[in-house]
Amino acid sequence: MRNFKFISYIDCFDGRHPKVMVPSRQPHNEFASLASVPNTLGPAKTY
Repeated sequence: MRNFKFISYIDCFDGRHPKVMVPSRQPHNEFASLASVPNTLGPAKTY
């Protein structure tokens, strides 16, 4: 898929992966599980 990018909460590539986007850190409640991370990141953008 062209122009596909991953969104990750943890930057395990230290910013060096061209297809991974890590949002800036913002205050939030503790995550109950990894499944709750997308809800914290906000709605997905449609292009």
